[in-house]
Amino acid sequence: MKVAAQFERHDFLLSQPNAVLINAEVRDGKLLPPPIRGQNKTLVHLSSILDQKKKRERQHPVRFIPIRRPAQNKDETIDPWLTIGRMSDAHIMINDYTISKRHARIRQEPDSGIFHLEELGSTNGTWHNGNRIEPDTRAQLQSGDTLRFGRYMFTFLNARHFYDFLIELAEMK
Repeated sequence: MKVAAQFERHDFLLSQPNAVLINAEVRDGKLLPPPIRGQNKTLVHLSSILDQKKKRERQHPVRFIPIRRPAQNKDETIDPWLTIGRMSDAHIMINDYTISKRHARIRQEPDSGIFHLEELGSTNGTWHNGNRIEPDTRAQLQSGDTLRFGRYMFTFLNARHFYDFLIELAEMK
């Protein structure tokens, strides 16, 4: 937030041109508090959860994952898909029992810049804006879409909306 606030949008987009997954639900540029379902410290995000017993706010860091294209070498062909799964060889690793080893994958079309999400037959499913994606089916992603892998909710934001989101968070502090 502090870094984004120091830049104009154009300069920020030059330094951070990637779309991101935010481990939280974002609506109308606002970060929604997580549903309270017990303690899980694998992934947490910034929220203003009022602790009724202690009458104070608890803050958790926002977790975001840049979606970067794999680097290409002249000698090798690189798979353009970024995998999401619980194994360490996944590009986006979510270490949780509700995430399959190879859960889903994301790709940005090189010509159009459009992102696609594909379900890989996971046990607990992949959800796009509240609708379950069938295995081996692709969904086109738009900035602001909510995604769910197992029990984890994410918001997909393009770089421009990510900048706006960071500025909004910086102004709230």
